[in-house]
Amino acid sequence: MSIVSDILSSKESKKRKLDPNIIRIGDRVKIINPEIVIRVGYPMSFDEACEAVDKLYRNEIIEFLNKTIYQQEDVPLYKLTLASYINENEYVKSQTYKKVVKAIAYEHMQQKGFGGREKKIFTEVRQDLLGKIAKVEKIFIRKTGIYFAPSGGYDSYSGEYDWEPGGLDKMKTHKILELDHWLSNGVIGSGWEAHYVKIESCNVEKIHERDSEEYNY
Repeated sequence: MSIVSDILSSKESKKRKLDPNIIRIGDRVKIINPEIVIRVGYPMSFDEACEAVDKLYRNEIIEFLNKTIYQQEDVPLYKLTLASYINENEYVKSQTYKKVVKAIAYEHMQQKGFGGREKKIFTEVRQDLLGKIAKVEKIFIRKTGIYFAPSGGYDSYSGEYDWEPGGLDKMKTHKILELDHWLSNGVIGSGWEAHYVKIESCNVEKIHERDSEEYNY
């Protein structure tokens, strides 16, 4: 029995203790630099692309939908009204319309090269959130850097393929936290990219159990 106890004791001692300073889901944090993450990506935002497609091709998309799914008598769906800001709410409610716009917007972004090769974090300073304390709901790991395309091809001399996949130069890794939904009293931003408050972990301070601070409701 002593041998078994020694083995169990040895295994227990080898367990890695969790670093109390690492921020995890469920932890409480205090915002020390209110630089809120709007999005992570290339210069042309998906929100801007959706707005451009909506403005440029609104009539064409609505005409297409009216000629296809909305003309079916057995489907209880209303017909969309051709583009008019007066009737905007009538077609914006259509999830099908939104999906079509998003699909076209993605192609639009690709054709425009996403506005540039640098993938970075776009932020907004929100002084009203300075010092706020909230719980971490989700954690995202995102990469930034300068995009480079795949390269290489067939080498006729060696008879082999030499191929290098694309990637990011000067790549950096970022830990982004999504905070308590009550904190934003709704969402940050508007339009297609609206979301709950997100912030880099370097801009918050973890609140430990021994601290006496409470939620800032």
